[in-house]
Amino acid sequence: MRIRTQFFLFSVLQSLVIFQYDPLLIVGHVNTHLRLELLAGVQLLVAASLVICSLVMARRFPPQQVVQIGLIFRIVATICLLTAKAPSWFIGGFLCYQLVALGLDTYYESSVMTWATQHQRSFGHFRLFGSLGYATSGLYVTGLLAVTGSLRSLLWFILCVNLVLLVLSSGHSELLVVTPRGINHGRESQMVWQSWVVLALGTAVITLPNSFGYLLTAYLRQGFHASLLQATAMGSVALLLGSCVSEMFGFYIVEASSSVWVQLASFRWE
Repeated sequence: MRIRTQFFLFSVLQSLVIFQYDPLLIVGHVNTHLRLELLAGVQLLVAASLVICSLVMARRFPPQQVVQIGLIFRIVATICLLTAKAPSWFIGGFLCYQLVALGLDTYYESSVMTWATQHQRSFGHFRLFGSLGYATSGLYVTGLLAVTGSLRSLLWFILCVNLVLLVLSSGHSELLVVTPRGINHGRESQMVWQSWVVLALGTAVITLPNSFGYLLTAYLRQGFHASLLQATAMGSVALLLGSCVSEMFGFYIVEASSSVWVQLASFRWE
């Protein structure tokens, strides 16, 4: 249950930072022209975050320690966002958060997949909770804006969820029980270039959709003159429907079917 809860909360934060990009920068009083330039910089940091994630995984550090250190870093970055008095300081804290955000989420997901494989557990049964968190994240943000009327509540929400994740990651963790495997260093060295190619392609696939939330919110506000709350609500519904159809249904197909071709088609569809 702990792994499922962590998966859910990690995905909530990941989706919130991606799809609520515009409201978060409004909190820091970042001007409109700078937001688009900053978005391009964020995509580069996402790529760097994934590279750092791959290097950490290659070193085979204890997963629990890596997750805890990453969460502490994110908590400190969020506190900096809450206390920032100038847009420049807010941007600095926001970029620092992004540097470890996606990499930490990916690292946790990879650790769960490794653990599930070695213990002959169904990874999809855990990953579905991540899809559920990703799909419903916008609803919590919309509720916060509707109830509190303050954009700063988003930062407090991010801080609280990261604190909960830190508490959940303390103590005994099932992810520490990993069976060592023999390593063929010759084969591993041959696959290094292949791994980097896959990482580069995967980074491109991950970073491109990250702009969707910002573009959708901006289009709803400018093209349809919607308020920030209305744009956030409509974007949240779009995210909910899209993720339920794409991710959750896709993982159901992978879990239910033993056909390799069906699984490949589902993966491509994702």
